[in-house]
Amino acid sequence: MRRTASRGAVEGMLNWFIHALADPDLTRIWNQGIERLDNLSEEEIAHFALLQFNLMKVAEDIHFQHMEGAMNPGLWEGWSEMFQQYLGAPGSQEYWKERRALFSKRFQEYVNSFETDTAYLRTQAFAKAGFSEAKQ
Repeated sequence: MRRTASRGAVEGMLNWFIHALADPDLTRIWNQGIERLDNLSEEEIAHFALLQFNLMKVAEDIHFQHMEGAMNPGLWEGWSEMFQQYLGAPGSQEYWKERRALFSKRFQEYVNSFETDTAYLRTQAFAKAGFSEAKQ
């Protein structure tokens, strides 16, 4: 059961990443949107909202698997850290305020517990610092 939940989590996230990274415009929209929605046009906000909804639904499923005891606790820790980094971002939180009713109460409690703006942990900060500097 745990292997199936873990495999499903990886597949869900890989599908999301493949979709988000397949189009450089979507990648740009995502990267700008998680920092601030006012970085985006109305059309871009609509694209960001779809990306955010899909990511949050994958996160909700992984969280559900964890809460039901189907997710290996060690694997959950890594997923949870990543979700806090991205779903706690300012743009993600702006989205969340308007759309949290689309998610289960347990998942709402989980996301509401996040510290916001962990920018130094997100991929963009890693890329800006440069791979060689980040390894040190």
